Amino acid sequence: MIKLMILLGVSMILAYCSQNGILVVPLTQKRKLDIPLIVMVIMLTILVGLRTQYDDTQNYASTFVDCPTVSKYLDSDPDFFSNPLFYIVQSYFRHNVMNNYHLFFFVIAIFTLTCILWFIRKYSSNFPFSMLIFFSIGMILVPMSAMKQGLAIAVAVIAIDQLLKGHYIRFYLILTIAVLFHAYAILLVVLPLFIGRPWTIFTYVTIGAVVFV
Repeated sequence: MIKLMILLGVSMILAYCSQNGILVVPLTQKRKLDIPLIVMVIMLTILVGLRTQYDDTQNYASTFVDCPTVSKYLDSDPDFFSNPLFYIVQSYFRHNVMNNYHLFFFVIAIFTLTCILWFIRKYSSNFPFSMLIFFSIGMILVPMSAMKQGLAIAVAVIAIDQLLKGHYIRFYLILTIAVLFHAYAILLVVLPLFIGRPWTIFTYVTIGAVVFV
């Protein structure tokens, strides 16, 4: 807990620097190098990626070591809602990249935290306060205890970014990838119905229909 509190404090300082342009280097008119955000991602990735224990960490480690090849996994005829993409990525990494679950954890942590923190930074009006919420609700622990769910969230925020830009087809295509990492991501399929004016008659009818189904 003490380590998490220290990380929270440092993260809020880095978030403040990022929001106020401190150590943020402009590259072009539209692009900039956000050094505080990069440092935050690296710092939290080290925490998540190099862990040796926490919740289901050992289960993920043993599953990684014992996982079959991609072809053998596909021969088992996996179900669409059984998180197949996670197991395909895991099997490919194990048999084609490196047989080291620490490195696997680290790579997954880099992707997961980069996507989530990028999304928070982009859409937050108060980045330090958002990081306080991020830690307070335990989101920093999700990539450690639930890698499949964490990956699904990381892909889902990319999908939501496309939805907010009005790219509905891209949203559903990317969301499909998130569902393949963890089936619960399919709950986000109704998000386009809430874009625009909220709580119309159509909204209530849709919610009622979803609950009924």
